[in-house]
Amino acid sequence: MPAQLGRQSSTPGMSGRGLDRGRYFTLQQAADEFPAFTVRLLRRLVQQRRIAFSRAGRCIVVAERDIEAYIESNRVEPPTSTRRWGAAS
Repeated sequence: MPAQLGRQSSTPGMSGRGLDRGRYFTLQQAADEFPAFTVRLLRRLVQQRRIAFSRAGRCIVVAERDIEAYIESNRVEPPTSTRRWGAAS
């Protein structure tokens, strides 16, 4: 695996939209950097198209911002009411 995939990008995104997605990780690097993910989970998310990814040759890479966006989109807020779980209505 090329070590250059994890370096900081100083140029805008290749799509021309000027997006800075931060660092890019291979699936193994992403699993090492984000303990909540395993390589198997990341492969499944890519296969199901539930996380944005790119291909660099035969390598699948994910942007740091896309991983953080996936985590944020799956955030669960605590209930705001004072009603207790299992209490009768």
